[in-house]
Amino acid sequence: MEPQKEPRLFAKLTTSITGHREKINRPENVKKLDWEGELGVIIGKTLKAANESESLSAIAGYTSLNDITAREFQFDRSPGQTTFAKSHDTFCPIGPAMLVANDIIRYDEFKIETCVNGKQMQQGQTDDLIFPIPYLISYISRYISLQPGDVIATGTPAGVGHFREPPVYLQPGDVVRVKVSGLPYLENKVVQI
Repeated sequence: MEPQKEPRLFAKLTTSITGHREKINRPENVKKLDWEGELGVIIGKTLKAANESESLSAIAGYTSLNDITAREFQFDRSPGQTTFAKSHDTFCPIGPAMLVANDIIRYDEFKIETCVNGKQMQQGQTDDLIFPIPYLISYISRYISLQPGDVIATGTPAGVGHFREPPVYLQPGDVVRVKVSGLPYLENKVVQI
C-alpha cells in the first residue's frame, strides 16, 4: 500500500474498552475478527491546535493496546464502516499498566509484538510508524480537542490476519498477547457470544 499523506483517523467508542485478561467477545455475525497490537499514548492535559513540542509534553504515559477489528464491516461493505468495525463491545483491550512518560523514555524506541496462541504474528517498533507520535498528536489536536485520559492508538506493525496469505482470523478460544517493551504483556481470550 502507498504511504498515506496524512493520518487516517477513526474512533473507538468507550464501550469497546476492556482490560487485561478480560474476554474479547466475538459476535455471532463476525467471522473476520482481527488483531492489531499497538502502543497506546495516554494524554495528560488538554490540547488544542498544539505544535509537536507541546504534544510531546502532553503525554502522560504509554500502554499496550489491541485494536480488535471486524474486517467484514471495514472492507466487505459499502460504505466501509471503520469506526463501527473497531468499536464493538470489548474490541479495545488496553493495559494492564501505564509507563509514565519522562525525558528518558523515547517514543520512537518501543518494540511491539503480537502473538496468537503463542505464535508471533507481528513484530515492529515505533520508529517504523508512518507518522511520528508528536506529529500524530499535533495533527489530531488541530481538529479535535484532546482531554486528559484520551488514548491514541498509534498504528500497528505488519502481520495482521486480514492481509496474510491466506487470511487468518481470530477464533473462539484463541489467546492474543500484545507485548510492548517496558510494559507487562496484555493478554485476552476470544469467546463467541
